[in-house]
Amino acid sequence: MDWKAICSEMLTYYLNVFGNNHMFLVFCACLVYLFFADKARRKTIILPSVLLILVIFNPPLYAFVWSRLLVRVYWRMFWILPVIPVIAYTMVHLVFHLKERAAAVFALTACLLLVIHGGSYVYNGEETSFMTATNIYKLPQDVIEVSNKLMELDKEPRAVIDSSLYCGVRQYTSKVKMMYGRDANGYIKKVKGKRRKTVRQLSKEKPNLKKVRKYMIKLDYPYYARCNDKDEINGFTSVDFLNAGFEVAAEVGNYTIYRVAE
Repeated sequence: MDWKAICSEMLTYYLNVFGNNHMFLVFCACLVYLFFADKARRKTIILPSVLLILVIFNPPLYAFVWSRLLVRVYWRMFWILPVIPVIAYTMVHLVFHLKERAAAVFALTACLLLVIHGGSYVYNGEETSFMTATNIYKLPQDVIEVSNKLMELDKEPRAVIDSSLYCGVRQYTSKVKMMYGRDANGYIKKVKGKRRKTVRQLSKEKPNLKKVRKYMIKLDYPYYARCNDKDEINGFTSVDFLNAGFEVAAEVGNYTIYRVAE
C-alpha cells in the first residue's frame, strides 16, 4: 500500500473544500482553547469534533472504506466537520468572558480580522470546486441552452447526453430523458446491456459511431448532444456522424445535437 500517495489524495480532497484558507486550522485552535476554557463543552463539542477529525483524516479508513464507498466525492466528508459553528461559538465565548469593555472590543476586532485574513475567495483557487454562478439555476449555461434546444426539438426528448452535461441536465429538467447519467460512472447502480455498450463506445478515443447509432435505435434514444471539443481531440467531424447515419439537428454553443437519421 502506497501510503504517501494515499495521503496525497486526501490532501487534494481537503484542498477542494478549504482551498487556500486557514479556517480548518482556526477550527483546531478553537478546540484547544475550549478544552481549557470551557470544560462543560468537552463532551458536547470537543470530543465529537475530535472524533470526526480522526475518522475523516484517517489514511487506513480512506484506503479501505472512504475511497470505495465515496468514489470521487470523499471531499464531501469535510462538510461534516462543524468548522463554522465551533469558530463562532468560541469567539462569542471569548468576548463574553472578558470583563473589561476595551478588552472585549479588542478581542472582537482581533477575531474578525482573523476570520477575514484566514478566509479566502473560493472562486480564485484552481484546486477548489466552486464556480461563479452565471444564471439563477446556478448551473453551467451550456446545460440550460442544450436542454432548452432539445425540448424545442421534442416535447420530452430521449437523448444521449455528453458526460460534461448530464449531471447538470438532471438538475435542470426532468423532461429530457437521458439514456444514462451518473450511473455511467458506477453511482448507485451500474448501467447494463446496450446502455453499458453505448457508454463504453463513447468512452473510447475513437468510438464506433455506427454501433452507437444502432444502440440508440434499439433503446429509442434518437438524440445525442456531443461536446465539439471531443471531436477536435479525436479528429471527428460532422461528416463522420453523417456517414454513420446521423444528421445535425442543432448547434448550441460548443455542442452539436445529432439526431438519428431515418
